[in-house]
Amino acid sequence: MTLRSPIDGQVTARSDHPTPLSSIAEGDVILRVVNPRGERTRLDDLRRQVSRLENERPSLAAKLATAQAAQQDLAHQAGQFREGRILQLEARIAEIQSAIEAAGARREEAVAAVERATSLARTGNVSSVELNRLTREQAIAMQTETGARRRLDAAKVELTAARQGTYLGDSYNDRPSSVQREEEMRQRAEDLKADISHADAETNWLNGEIAFEELHYISRSEADIKAPVAGRIWEMMTSPGEDVRAGQPLLKLLDCSGAVVTANVTEGVYNLLQLGEPATFEPNDGGPAVEGTIVNLTGASGAPANLAISPDVLSKEPYRVTVSLPSADSVVKDCNVGRTGRVVFRHDASKS
Repeated sequence: MTLRSPIDGQVTARSDHPTPLSSIAEGDVILRVVNPRGERTRLDDLRRQVSRLENERPSLAAKLATAQAAQQDLAHQAGQFREGRILQLEARIAEIQSAIEAAGARREEAVAAVERATSLARTGNVSSVELNRLTREQAIAMQTETGARRRLDAAKVELTAARQGTYLGDSYNDRPSSVQREEEMRQRAEDLKADISHADAETNWLNGEIAFEELHYISRSEADIKAPVAGRIWEMMTSPGEDVRAGQPLLKLLDCSGAVVTANVTEGVYNLLQLGEPATFEPNDGGPAVEGTIVNLTGASGAPANLAISPDVLSKEPYRVTVSLPSADSVVKDCNVGRTGRVVFRHDASKS
């Protein structure tokens, strides 16, 4: 089998550089191809993005800490304002209640004065002008008490709203500036938290992309040429230090996991054979016969191109038969190539 370079690069060998016919175990690294000019633009871009996010994160964290501290200060100010406003309204309510009591006393005094003046007016001791004045003072006292009670109701409404966190007044809206600033600072802190979470999530995603891109970069810049099967190096087609292109053949490996025999037969014998029939290989060196099976009948066509020794070099009959020798332990173990002998086909006692 032919092993090819998966990437462009320069060939490097292991410390014990293999030579033709060297034994190789399955999975052994035979050669290594290194491309020092591998494309790494995306990997560098990803690393720069991670560095930028990591540099920005401390700044975001500092801004968040500042915003949270400011928000706590503003919340404290808003709390103090609320407590002060409640105390102020409670004092005003007490003041209005006192005013109501005073107005009530004046009203009672005015009512009593009107009653006395009315009695005296019947006897002529009080003029009508004086009676009218006392009557007006009584009405004023009653309206003064009524106005004080209305102010008390309004103050109670403001107190209830203040205890619920809403403020009523003529010179400001429903919330003081400290409360509004505290809400703005809280929103800013939440936005900064979201920015930090987004930066962390993006950093984690970029780190995953970097890990994937590093593996991808390594696969493009380095490649170990490993033996897919146990065998021997049949032909080295490159040498250490040589620049190779992707797909260029590097070496040919002899697969020693099995053995096949190519037999030349006459046309008459060839026409009698079938795939799967048994056959026996008798080595010319006097070794034991090996049982096998016919696996290919190529006839006069070209033989498979991946055999170590091409059948085209044989100069006998043009009809060729390939016999697999799965039980040839000695042949497989020694990885012998080029042994000659005779193949006996078990079909009407025909021999070749």
